[in-house]
Amino acid sequence: MTDIAVLAPRLPAKVNPMNVQPKRVLALVACLTAATLLLAACGGGDESGSTPTVAPADTTAATTAEAPETTAPGSSGSSTITACELFPQDEAEAIIGAPLELIAASDDYRCSYDGGLVDGELLGALLSISPTSADASDLAAARGALDPATTEDIEGLGEAAYYWDAGAVHSVNFVKNGVFVIVTVNELVDGDDVRAAEMQIALAASARL
Repeated sequence: MTDIAVLAPRLPAKVNPMNVQPKRVLALVACLTAATLLLAACGGGDESGSTPTVAPADTTAATTAEAPETTAPGSSGSSTITACELFPQDEAEAIIGAPLELIAASDDYRCSYDGGLVDGELLGALLSISPTSADASDLAAARGALDPATTEDIEGLGEAAYYWDAGAVHSVNFVKNGVFVIVTVNELVDGDDVRAAEMQIALAASARL
């Protein structure tokens, strides 16, 4: 059995934007968020008390073919909502402050935008959603795999939410109407309040759920 603690993402303390390609940075974040969502999907609903076993995330390609669709709230299974419907490109560009490209690895469950290097800053943002239904217990399971010193509660977002700040990587994480959402922003054109931008994206996504 796999100890869920080993699934907690680990990164170097600092990423130098001049030495790393934007798509590689966002791909790394995508892999970390995928691991968190896998933990939530596999960790919820286990009443036996045993530690869930979670397969490692595929770091080479997005997995879409076999994943079940996320059902939109109130649809009774009749419709779906995708990550990019929660985080449209025009909204992303307005928040980041620059034209963005939708990264090819994006799929129904990950919506990732790359703005390249502007004045030495890597611009980009990512929103991920769970491929299966999730609730507050799944959010708690994902949070439990992280260092408690790096997380804090967020009030007024979804049914439950927390902020994760591991230095090089950070995200807003919340659950609403059966959907687990993770939002992370790399850099902005103007200002350095990345957390406020992540919250703005999360609140807009929450309003669409």
